[in-house]
Amino acid sequence: MAAPNIPWISPDEYLDEEARAASKHMYYAGLVTAMAGGSLAHWRIVGNLIAALHNALRGRGCGVGGSDLLFRTASGEMFTYPDVMVLCGPVETVPGEIT
Repeated sequence: MAAPNIPWISPDEYLDEEARAASKHMYYAGLVTAMAGGSLAHWRIVGNLIAALHNALRGRGCGVGGSDLLFRTASGEMFTYPDVMVLCGPVETVPGEIT
């Protein structure tokens, strides 16, 4: 049996599709994968981690957040919604996106 043909898409095509999508997707090197939902235990762990990081980084010019922000790696080969993210210093945003 042959493997299914999965089409490669560009980062720009991914961003266009993601803007219209009803659910979140991860992009890595041309492949798009739907992101799975979490569990109650996962939700608790993420919440506790965000709180702990927020407290530990207070006054250091960093922000802590959850999976609401789409993150792009510096190489541009990966876009994802991390469960927890710490941002320190200047942040680059995608032109036209809400900041």
